[in-house]
Order: sequence, then C-alpha cells, then structure tokens
Amino acid sequence: MVSITTIDKVIQLANQRQEAYQNYLKKYRPSGVVDIMSDQFHNTPEYQVYEAADRKLDAFLNDLSYEAIKDLQTIMYVGRGDFEEDIPVKDPF
Repeated sequence: MVSITTIDKVIQLANQRQEAYQNYLKKYRPSGVVDIMSDQFHNTPEYQVYEAADRKLDAFLNDLSYEAIKDLQTIMYVGRGDFEEDIPVKDPF
C-alpha cells in the first residue's frame, strides 16, 4: 500500500505544477487558447518554473513502484467519484 507521505508528496508536486501552469497561462495566454506549435513563450521565467515543476513531478512518479502507482490510480479514481459512473442504475419500475 502506498504511504500517506507519498500521497501527500504527489498532491504537493501536482499542486505546484498546476499553480505554475496557471501563472504561465494568466500572463501569456489570458484567453486560455494555447497554440501547442508556438514556442515563443517557452523561454519566459514562468514557463521555466512550470517545466521544472513538471519534471519534478514526473521524476517522483517514475521512481515509484508499479504497486504504488496502482494504489495512486485507485485513490484518484475513488476520490474523483469516477466509480459512480460504473454503478448500474436500477430501473425504478
């Protein structure tokens, strides 16, 4: 079973990545439209912070065992409520 410390670390790193990405978007992509082929803003400090946060999260996840990844996926699945879509609805009639 994955430890609470590992879960907390993944959440922390994911939040840092999300915050860095939102800061980048607010400054350079206020309309929310992202041209994935354009790299004109990739040398900005905000994008570099985002890239660093992304690499940090990626490295942490890649160091986890297969079992820990499965546990994290299960926790995310249940936490988001995805399982509710898998429960068949009983016919009320």
